[in-house]
Amino acid sequence: MARSCALILNAVPSACLDAAFGTAARICPQPAEPEPFRPHLSLAYLATTAQRRAEAAASVALPLPLRARFDTLAVWRTPMPEVREWRRVAAWAL
Repeated sequence: MARSCALILNAVPSACLDAAFGTAARICPQPAEPEPFRPHLSLAYLATTAQRRAEAAASVALPLPLRARFDTLAVWRTPMPEVREWRRVAAWAL
């Protein structure tokens, strides 16, 4: 049976990420029950079988630890499960 999932890289916790999250939380409306902060980089969103998800995850060959630079910080409202309903709340140039 096909199921939606995301292929993600989790971020290592850092003071910089915590500060960015704190800033975003102060200036953006918060939901009644906020989700925990889980910084990550989404590589793909898939609607497929468990076998295909496992194959996709195994096919990613990135040298870890991975370092990346970003030029924008964006906050998204992500009602689940429909990605098409996600909306960017705000964005800032870095």
